[in-house]
Amino acid sequence: MDSAFHISRKAEEDILGCMRYLLNKNPSLPARFLASFEETCKSLLDMPNMGKVRTFEYTALLNIREVPMREFKKYLIFYRENHGDIEVVRVIHGARDLPAIFAENPIS
Repeated sequence: MDSAFHISRKAEEDILGCMRYLLNKNPSLPARFLASFEETCKSLLDMPNMGKVRTFEYTALLNIREVPMREFKKYLIFYRENHGDIEVVRVIHGARDLPAIFAENPIS
């Protein structure tokens, strides 16, 4: 069976928010952002441990890793590996207050 990546509802909301923001900067950025996201996720399927392990104080966030997106290095993909599949739980700009964001609504 082939590995796949799954995107949480919250990560989908994050991606749409990032794309809306980037659209205001340059109309070509959202498509490039999405392509970069997909390329990074495909790389994670080949090397699921390439991301840095993150430690948060919430048990729902155990085994979470982060990796910067290929072309958009300031945007971080937070994910976990699950039996060969990649579960993307959040996609957040690294300059944001990550502990506060994850405390609010970690991964639902």
